[in-house]
Amino acid sequence: MLAVFSSGSAYADTTKQELTQRITKKIATAMDSRYPHPYELEVKMRFSKALHYVELCPIEPSISVNKQITLGTLKWFVRCPPLGWKLSATSTSSLTIKVATASKAMKKGYRLQPGDVRFEKVTLKKADSVFFDLTHLVGSKLRRTVRVGDVLTAKRFYLDYDVEKGQPVSLFYHSKTFSLETQGTALESGLIGDAIQVRNNDSQKLLRGVVVGQDLIRVY
Repeated sequence: MLAVFSSGSAYADTTKQELTQRITKKIATAMDSRYPHPYELEVKMRFSKALHYVELCPIEPSISVNKQITLGTLKWFVRCPPLGWKLSATSTSSLTIKVATASKAMKKGYRLQPGDVRFEKVTLKKADSVFFDLTHLVGSKLRRTVRVGDVLTAKRFYLDYDVEKGQPVSLFYHSKTFSLETQGTALESGLIGDAIQVRNNDSQKLLRGVVVGQDLIRVY
């Protein structure tokens, strides 16, 4: 369906709905690669006043964002190439999901046992590295004191990462028609299942991928 732009408020309201749906879908796609289902995604949108005054766009406007799609606040740009106009929009997103939390208060230096963790629904307003698997936490040593109910994020632990920031990694991509294997550099640390940013050493391009093994990344 082509988006319809007009100076009329009815058209503007319809277009807000269409753009909100498209932007929400983009954010959800990015979250699918980082967080397991089920989760609840909430996206609030704010559009510039220019939306009420731009001319009718003869095609579906393009949508782009100025940085990596993540939780929190993002600025988007909507463009109509045939008419040469551009307007901006701001999204604020949060995600509710069941993650590992502290079942009791624990001090810095303590090593976690199975009974120290419980999984509860929390709302994430930024892209913290959280845990969904108890085996990733048992035996981990706390870097700081935690209280009952605190979300157990990677920043709270001395972790033995499967991929270390700044270290060389093997990158691979496989589809039905194309296959690629090359070397890269990790720009973030991560455990198996984490989505992190890497750099292709040959092209120097920045990519996103999922940690699938020791120093092994499946890019997408």
